[in-house]
Amino acid sequence: MEKDLRRLKGIGPKAIQKLAEMNVSSLEDLASRPMENDYEGWAFFGRKDEWKRLVLQARAFLLPKYVEPSMVGVENDFISLNGASELGARIFTTNVLELSENAVVIDKYTDRMVIKPRGVAGAGQHGSEYYKMVFEKALERVPEKLRRLSAGSGSGGAGKINPLAIDSDQGAYEIQNISFMQKQFDVYLKDLLEHRLHETVNYGEEISIQKLTDYLKQVSGTMYFDSLLSLVQQYALCDAPIESNGQRKMSTGFNLALLGAPGTGKTFATVDLIVGNENDAIPAHGLPGMNRYCGGMTVAQFVRIAQAYQGKKFNFVVTEFNDWFKYPGMVENLKQALERKWLKYETVNETIGPYKFDSFFSVNYNTEVFDRGYEVTIADPNFNAVEDRMLCRLHRMSKERFLNIIDSLESHLLGETEYNAQRIRDHLTLVYAIQTENPLVKNMFEAKPVELETRTVSAVTDAAKKFIGMVNADQISFSPRLIKRTIQMCCSLSLLKYFQTSESEKTLKQDEEALNLALAFFAEEVCVRSQEKIDPKKLLEKIKEK
Repeated sequence: MEKDLRRLKGIGPKAIQKLAEMNVSSLEDLASRPMENDYEGWAFFGRKDEWKRLVLQARAFLLPKYVEPSMVGVENDFISLNGASELGARIFTTNVLELSENAVVIDKYTDRMVIKPRGVAGAGQHGSEYYKMVFEKALERVPEKLRRLSAGSGSGGAGKINPLAIDSDQGAYEIQNISFMQKQFDVYLKDLLEHRLHETVNYGEEISIQKLTDYLKQVSGTMYFDSLLSLVQQYALCDAPIESNGQRKMSTGFNLALLGAPGTGKTFATVDLIVGNENDAIPAHGLPGMNRYCGGMTVAQFVRIAQAYQGKKFNFVVTEFNDWFKYPGMVENLKQALERKWLKYETVNETIGPYKFDSFFSVNYNTEVFDRGYEVTIADPNFNAVEDRMLCRLHRMSKERFLNIIDSLESHLLGETEYNAQRIRDHLTLVYAIQTENPLVKNMFEAKPVELETRTVSAVTDAAKKFIGMVNADQISFSPRLIKRTIQMCCSLSLLKYFQTSESEKTLKQDEEALNLALAFFAEEVCVRSQEKIDPKKLLEKIKEK
């Protein structure tokens, strides 16, 4: 039986001798040892991880009576699964004797058996073609319901994710995270419908842009506009159709970027206010379960996990967006993602995609701010093209802004800030559920498209023409996409007024408040893009002239 033990990776004469002293003389003896709290095994082999690896290897060579489904994973060139432990166990139990010699790898970091072909193509029955045949035969014996795992039909949109089509482990693992986030949304929505529906509808009948602005001024002082943009983007995530004469022209969803020096309050607006900050006692105001925080994530990791979000509309919150542009060859993928198009990532070792990205971004990135305008710290010639695909706002650390941050911090620490997070979050969640036709509310409320009014289009295009008339340069420093984003913002503000429309009104329209706010945003951004050669206040006065 000593010969059997030598089949294990890393087992030599010294290890055989140690095992013999523990009365372990066969694979059966080793497989029956516990992995946890086996202090004798840990002491002999010096490391807990090494002992677990040996026990798992032994179990992989034997009958499945030692194998728990949760301990089994499947990973190879042809299959990439997550959350499919039952499927993994089925494949393992039907093929363990064939695959054990070369196909079982032990992941000591997760204590899972991973079935992974390691043969070399062309090496007879141990080649990759042989393993492909074995796995395909195994899959034939697996029920269809186990092969196609649904990521749920809740908040993130319709459609099933087939783990067999995910190209990376990270993408496969993300399916579980998506399910968890969707459950968060569904649980919150059910609680709202059971306990706070009447109050939420009443709040929706009274809400206005001015009231929301007044609240955000109380929370964040003169920096309220950043928070307002973040909340408007949350409403826009339902991606409601924007129609003209009954034809769809665009949708409400947009990407948001806050630019500026570190410490200017960007993170408060995009992260703390939206997903909450327990350490600072800031409650969440944004959609529950719909914001995927990407702090510390590389752009390569994003491209891998984003494949699991196909057909779903989440918001990716990136706090250090400028770091993502340091990776060679990623700018084009980011441009594609921002336009919600097809992504593909290829290296020598892997290929991810192609797949269609349907979600949105809310990002911060640092800039070097000068007396006029700003200079992005990203030295990439393509960055302007990426920036053109986002709704942007500049943060300059002026003396006034610094004092405002101090005042807001003081109010918060002294408990003077009164948060009204739940009412806003309830209203936002209910409007989102209605507009995405969530099954829990589909028979209660009707989804309504946003009607793009002629006066909205005319007002924004006229504003652009007036700006061009004030510029003394032949080259225009902003993209026509800015006009589209301004219109999107105006239409997104219409979603706040859902409960102020009658049942007979089948569309949502822009009011004067929404249009004025959108034009103020346009004036500020277009002037920033021109390095502030024109005063935004003067431009806004010009825009308002009849």
